[in-house]
Amino acid sequence: AIIANIAYNRLSHETKGVITDILFPDGDYNYTAHGFASPMAAVASWADSARYTKEYSWTESLHYVDVEDLSITGGCPSTPLSSSLLQQQQQQRKQLNATTTVDMDVDVTDSCVFDYDRDCSKGGKCAVTAVTDFSTNLIKGLSMSRSEGHSLPNQHLSTTATTTMATTRFLRGGDGKQRERKIYQNDHNTSSIGILDSLKFLIHIIGDVHQPLHVSRGSDKGGNTIRVSFRQGLVQSDVDHGRTGELQKSGWNLHSVWDTGIIHKAMKTFFNNSQDTFQKDVERLLQNDDDVNTWLSCADGHNLECVSSWAKESFHDALTWAYADENGHEIENGAVLSEDYFLTRLGTVERRLAAGGVRLAASLESIFDRVVF
Repeated sequence: AIIANIAYNRLSHETKGVITDILFPDGDYNYTAHGFASPMAAVASWADSARYTKEYSWTESLHYVDVEDLSITGGCPSTPLSSSLLQQQQQQRKQLNATTTVDMDVDVTDSCVFDYDRDCSKGGKCAVTAVTDFSTNLIKGLSMSRSEGHSLPNQHLSTTATTTMATTRFLRGGDGKQRERKIYQNDHNTSSIGILDSLKFLIHIIGDVHQPLHVSRGSDKGGNTIRVSFRQGLVQSDVDHGRTGELQKSGWNLHSVWDTGIIHKAMKTFFNNSQDTFQKDVERLLQNDDDVNTWLSCADGHNLECVSSWAKESFHDALTWAYADENGHEIENGAVLSEDYFLTRLGTVERRLAAGGVRLAASLESIFDRVVF
């Protein structure tokens, strides 16, 4: 929801209006009723829930990229920080306070990098391909609506392209009878998904691509098989865990720490349990024009080269910050993550959230600029 909110705040007034009309065609969105700061945030987690439906169970692999590390000689171990950076990190930790986070740019010289042809070769089903495919779906669907003379996308394009109007409300929470009458497609390909669901998938998956452990080693399933102790005062049942958001009651793994643990601990420790206040702290990074310009230099979700570059950044951060502890050692199964690990990784988490929000907004503007209603 944080990435979705940041993106929504950066959209033009016109694009905000069209997106709200697509997501809430009945005009029924309001903050009080939905409890989210933006219409995009209200649907940001939908894709995680949708994969538990019969219709979209096949989309699970679209939430992440498994880098084929076992096919690389020597695998892809974490990239230790140089001694000078470790010393700098130690000094910054001592100066850390509630309004300061640590994040350093690290040049990874390891040969392990995201490679689209290798890592998304299994039928093209990975998060990078999903972003470009759903962007294409939106452009085609919106263009079709425009060519038919509609000022806004007509409803038969709001879910899957093969869905009849009688059942379009299914993925907006239709009743049980509608669920039973639903005719499920068997194509299992993104091109058959229409405007509404493509937009909701895109909002979510651009965020996934910016989470380092969503573009990470396939051998440990993005850190899911690395069980860790993250004893930071959080109640396990309070947060969603797992590769794509499912609840894991058996404890933390490295992936869930990066999905929710670091963020929730930061909110509790520094921001009075307020997501809004935490988001504002992330948005202060947008005051750095150099960073924003870098993130915007290739920010088109319809461009495979751009989305691949985002994935490369995430895998870089996974090897440098997620898989290594604060002393530069590989995190192994059963490891206890320290307070220093949290403090020195929070800056990376915030930067990825900020970059994701900037690029989601830019991608949506690019899509809607192609189709003027």
